[in-house]
Amino acid sequence: SGLILKAYNLLVQLADSGVVPNIMTYNILINGLCKAKNINGAFKLFKELQLKGHSPNSITYGTLIDGLHKVDREEDAFKVFEQMIRNGCTPSSAVYKSLMTWSCRKKKISVAFSLWLKYLRSLPSREDEAIKSVEEHFEKGEVTKAIRGLLEMDFKLRNFDSAPYTIWLIGLCQAGRSEEALKIFNILEECGINVSPPSCVMLIRNLCREQNLDQAMDIFLYTLEKGFMLMPRICNQLLKCLLCSQGKAKHALDLVNRMKSMGYDLDSCLHQTTKFLLRGHWNTREMENASPGQTL
Repeated sequence: SGLILKAYNLLVQLADSGVVPNIMTYNILINGLCKAKNINGAFKLFKELQLKGHSPNSITYGTLIDGLHKVDREEDAFKVFEQMIRNGCTPSSAVYKSLMTWSCRKKKISVAFSLWLKYLRSLPSREDEAIKSVEEHFEKGEVTKAIRGLLEMDFKLRNFDSAPYTIWLIGLCQAGRSEEALKIFNILEECGINVSPPSCVMLIRNLCREQNLDQAMDIFLYTLEKGFMLMPRICNQLLKCLLCSQGKAKHALDLVNRMKSMGYDLDSCLHQTTKFLLRGHWNTREMENASPGQTL
């Protein structure tokens, strides 16, 4: 915050000497203030740049919107978004994605979905009838049909962006709607689209909590096939759930071997409690030969 203040003072000195900072400079300072959660300071600069003859661009508005969400001022963030549109500044896809992400964190999945459809309607290449059909499917709770409809539009225009699907998938997990999140995962996998590691982590975490361990294991195997290296926390969560569930211990041991073959450093990755549980299940000679070594 102190460095931002110094930068602002330098900006004032430049202005006093007749040098007017450009919009990029203002955007950098506004971003710094928003990261420091100094929203009042950010809006002060927002007003100042306009007095200096600059017009806020999509980055300016997007930064303010993100900053407002960080301090839990959701309503004000949407007001800035509407002001942006009224002032003739076309929101970029990044602005829409930011609003979608924050809406999903509030478990407002329908808002996030509607925002992306609004963005698509702003593009000249998109057919309104196709978008309307997708919207109707979503409103009826037909998530699979809605997602397939969007993918069909994306593939038709060869303008695929996986970010919205990732945002929805993670958002559904955050809302505890694992079944619908799994539907999106399965559709993306079916279409040959890589599902992001964060999406996989959220799915595995939710499925473990719901004791849907077969599905959680399938997602983890998917990450191994794709070469994703997940953080220790989620690996241990899945392994512990398997080891503590009747009839699932063998699956945990198989996963450990797969992890080792994929390059996981088991000694640093596995928690002490996980290692203890694994030792307890390694009883036969065959299991010992398949063990991850004495580091356990």
